[in-house]
Amino acid sequence: GVGGFIGYMQDLKQGTVVSFEDCVNNGNVTGSSDDVGGFVGEMRSNINFTISNTINNGIIKGDARVGGFIGIIPGGTNMIIIILNSTNSGCVFGGQYVGGIIGAIVCNTNGSTTISNTINNGDITGSWNDVGGFVGAVSYFVDSYSMSFNILNSANKGSVSDTRGKACGFFCVGPNNEVRIMVKNSINKGSVNATTDGYGITNNITEARNVVSMGDV
Repeated sequence: GVGGFIGYMQDLKQGTVVSFEDCVNNGNVTGSSDDVGGFVGEMRSNINFTISNTINNGIIKGDARVGGFIGIIPGGTNMIIIILNSTNSGCVFGGQYVGGIIGAIVCNTNGSTTISNTINNGDITGSWNDVGGFVGAVSYFVDSYSMSFNILNSANKGSVSDTRGKACGFFCVGPNNEVRIMVKNSINKGSVNATTDGYGITNNITEARNVVSMGDV
């Protein structure tokens, strides 16, 4: 876990609130392996986590699970993740699970992740699979809609490219997932380049309203 502010977070008491407000990362963050983020590399705690009015300008590089703000949010329960009024302007480079905001979200049981009024300006580049303007991969492998993921009033303006696999303008979703996914009032202006599967917005969604894809795919 490598992060501009925190490398690795785990075992915080459930109900703990962690927040970044009016913060800026201008430094480049580079990891030689996985779980690299402009603010947090890996967050393995059942907590409430908020990023608001915050900016990443640094270039973020790693192998897998690399994000402009967070590398990975792995398996947890009742986690509430909110990213609000924030901007990533740094380019993000990795192998698989690479995102402008979050590299990967996995199995947040009975939890939710919301990205709202947020912009990605950075170009996002992967060399393996699951690369997204906001989130590289949203994954949940249990047959119940106990995890929700929402993007509201947000814009991706950076290009998204994967030299070997799947790329999505907003986010990619893993196979056989039961996740409630909603996108509203949001736009993708970035181009999407993929080797096998390319999507202007995403490959799987529950509800979309007033969503626009303008970038070449």
